[in-house]
Amino acid sequence: MNNLLGLVLPRHPIAPFLITFDFEFADAYGQGPPQFTMNVRGRTTAAAIRRDPSLGFGEGYMRGDITISGEFALAEVIRTLYSCSFTLGARLRALPSVLKWAAIQYLRANTPYRARRHIAAHYDLPFELYHGMLDSRLVYSCGYFMRDDMSLDAAQLKKLDVVAAKLELLPNDTLLDIGCGFGAMLFRAAEHGARVYGLTLSDVQYRYVVEEIQRRGLTGRVTVAKADWRNLPASFPKTFSKVVTIGMFEHVGRRCSQEFLDQCYNRLAPRGLLLLHTIARHHPSVVDSFTQKYIFPGSEIPIDWNVLRWTKRAGFDLRHVEYLGTSYALTLAAWRRNFLSSWERIKPHLPSNLKPEQFRRMWELYLAAAEAFFYVDSIDLVQVLASKGCPAVRPNVADYSQAERVADPIT
Repeated sequence: MNNLLGLVLPRHPIAPFLITFDFEFADAYGQGPPQFTMNVRGRTTAAAIRRDPSLGFGEGYMRGDITISGEFALAEVIRTLYSCSFTLGARLRALPSVLKWAAIQYLRANTPYRARRHIAAHYDLPFELYHGMLDSRLVYSCGYFMRDDMSLDAAQLKKLDVVAAKLELLPNDTLLDIGCGFGAMLFRAAEHGARVYGLTLSDVQYRYVVEEIQRRGLTGRVTVAKADWRNLPASFPKTFSKVVTIGMFEHVGRRCSQEFLDQCYNRLAPRGLLLLHTIARHHPSVVDSFTQKYIFPGSEIPIDWNVLRWTKRAGFDLRHVEYLGTSYALTLAAWRRNFLSSWERIKPHLPSNLKPEQFRRMWELYLAAAEAFFYVDSIDLVQVLASKGCPAVRPNVADYSQAERVADPIT
């Protein structure tokens, strides 16, 4: 049965497991009692996995043609399967589709039109999905976990305060937040006394931030626009003392990455600071086909050293680089727990074109797989602090982790 899926047994697997086919033929991997069993239903599903492991497994799991039983959580299952890798033959069979996708991405820059379409596909899902999954501030990016048992709310507040500390936010600073999400950084920066401006392409996020600005009485101090980073509204300042972009660079694409950082540089006042927070890879690869089709269409995860190279080429001086991959794994685990516990409240709000059970399995797989990939070092999270003309300094990361939070206002 090994040849059916194209898997090979590693010398030291993470854990033993079984793969069964139509609950009949079994194939054992590793030594000792199996920690989980993966059943593959139908040769069509098995053939799809061989052709494209990511898409074949993902679609099979969504349909229920792949089921998992045992003590392992889904993220642990994916980590174990990832450790088994695929044979060279399976990799070569998947290569044409990977190369085709890479060529399409290179030839088709992420234009403003495509950017709006791609963002809407993920971020304009029902608000109730994000309300049930995220923390109380609706931060849809990596938290800053000081301990494994830190709560998601505390980790996200710590991240906001670390970002504010790195940016040296002061009263009367002007801050541009590119890809502001549901506005958590905007509102936190406003508490520091800064005048803040946010950009988003998501209708759902834009409506929420506008309502929150009015509810919090921050009109005139916090401004949000539904606009692309290439076309800032005329009402925005020409330059800012600080620029931040959190979890948005992955949607820019390689073709536009240098233009994006050039734009950040041009929008900064002299001696201004940029904080870039992005998922990154340590080695060249492409976003898998399941993620491209169902989760983040049009996304590209940059290589970390490319991020640094593009930043310096734009004219910036690098001040600090920090990796937070483990924190992102913990964040994703918390999101997955929240999503599953809130599912019954989320389900009635899904649009009619989505099949609830398939969506639940797809979303759970997305969160579990991303968590697993951060643990196996397939992807990482990097925060880059850069300056426009300031002397380069090398502060201790502990200085940032001990950042004092400002008092929470009564809202």
